[in-house]
Amino acid sequence: MNNIKAFTNKIIEHFTHGERKERLVRVMGESIITTEADLIHDAGYAEGRLELLFDFVQRKVISIEEAAEQVELTVEDFKRKMEIYRKS
Repeated sequence: MNNIKAFTNKIIEHFTHGERKERLVRVMGESIITTEADLIHDAGYAEGRLELLFDFVQRKVISIEEAAEQVELTVEDFKRKMEIYRKS
């Protein structure tokens, strides 16, 4: 997937000569195409990151407040997710 994205960017650069890329994006409706594979990857990455932060908190490497801030959750929400993770 990363190769496809890089190739697409090279095509855009070739056709725009690096000068009108912003215009091309505007013409395309300023949208970014997200594929199902992107969503699955992102979800897996987010889950793995949470698990790592849970482990860091349990080992007292970082505080629960720092961990919650890293994933933009309230401390209460982070604790709730951590509790669910422990039960599974």
